[in-house]
Amino acid sequence: MGGSEEKIRDLFKDAEKEQAEQGEASMLHIIILDEMDAICKSRGTVRDGTGVSDSVVNQLLSKIDGVDSLNNVLLIGMTNRKDMIDDALLRPGRLEVSERTNERTNERTNERKRLQHTHPHPHPQT
Repeated sequence: MGGSEEKIRDLFKDAEKEQAEQGEASMLHIIILDEMDAICKSRGTVRDGTGVSDSVVNQLLSKIDGVDSLNNVLLIGMTNRKDMIDDALLRPGRLEVSERTNERTNERTNERKRLQHTHPHPHPQT
């Protein structure tokens, strides 16, 4: 296995060790994969001759629902291109919950916060 696959295994290493030592008392480990579409493209779509993209997806799938199931991991994948992520990752029991955010709403919220910080409300004098 190459370096990319090893990095996927390393993400789960602490959770696996803690679950082996503490069982159900193990703490929750949160793994966040940002820009998931860049590392988990649909298998067979990348024609670079190395197969790294496919083996990264395979490695992640084996960690998510392999023989030694982990009950102490919450995996969060973020993307703005869900259509590019391998379908196997989106099946029930894997990354099955999808939450969509509205970028325009977020921009307005951030602008309001910025205005509130720029123009604080005056405090009445007592």
